[in-house]
Amino acid sequence: MRKELLICLMLIILSLGPCQAARPETGTYIKDINRNGYGQLTMHNDECQDAIVVVADLDVHPLIAVYVRAGEPFTVTGIKDGKYVIYSTAGKDWNSKKGTFADPRGYYKFGEPIEVKTTDHGDDVESSAFEITLWEVSLGQSNFVLDFFEFPDLGR
Repeated sequence: MRKELLICLMLIILSLGPCQAARPETGTYIKDINRNGYGQLTMHNDECQDAIVVVADLDVHPLIAVYVRAGEPFTVTGIKDGKYVIYSTAGKDWNSKKGTFADPRGYYKFGEPIEVKTTDHGDDVESSAFEITLWEVSLGQSNFVLDFFEFPDLGR
């Protein structure tokens, strides 16, 4: 009887499969601020791995960080007027306590800062909208690759 119970328990454990780290849904905010502006940032993750997209101020302080699963889009709305730098990282096994992937594929910075501007036309408000696409880049093909220590600290 005891041997049968042990075998049954082992089969149940094996059927559960390997342990997997939590994988947040697309649109999960890792870091967020009061977003009461009108600017928008749409991101398309064409990577084969999940990503974190970070909107930081010019001093590399992360203001907004959002999880975007592989192959999925997401739009951040309500971004206030100002200049921002966009960063991203891709990888596997997001560690929310450390603010990084356990198995990161790289750290990236998107060219020049973006500037969100809003114009009030009375009955209508016009504001900046940006769109980025994340895609796999072979080593040596991107001048946007950062060292981990240049990436905004999401662990705080």
